[in-house]
Amino acid sequence: MTYQNATLTLQLRDNVINSTEAEKYAIYYAIYYTQKYNYNNIHILCDSQSAVNSEDLKRITKKYKIGLSWIPREANVIADKVSKLEPNQKEPQLNILEFIIDLNSNDSDTLITSDNRDIQDLKSIIEGLQDTVEIKNKRIK
Repeated sequence: MTYQNATLTLQLRDNVINSTEAEKYAIYYAIYYTQKYNYNNIHILCDSQSAVNSEDLKRITKKYKIGLSWIPREANVIADKVSKLEPNQKEPQLNILEFIIDLNSNDSDTLITSDNRDIQDLKSIIEGLQDTVEIKNKRIK
């Protein structure tokens, strides 16, 4: 059995206002990463009980058959060391992550702020395309 280790860090935007939200970003990024590289038998450990209990995360981990468990903060030595590292992922990775979180969130409007123009622009483009499709469908009828 081969194990892969990766330490990926992102600089979050100022609209991430608390540690629970930051932990949720980390879990979403871990899920994204595992799906991107087709990893199986994944189990994510997190020292934020609030993040682990998030309904959005429970739903998505169930969908992708990924385990998610809470561990005591004192036992999470790796996360403590990683939290002190400089970000090593570029802004496009953060944009992808924010888009994924927005798509999977029950309360998606809370992640969209004036600082997050990329996702707002994508939503506008999608809405415009939906209008175009509706107009073309009316013409076909």
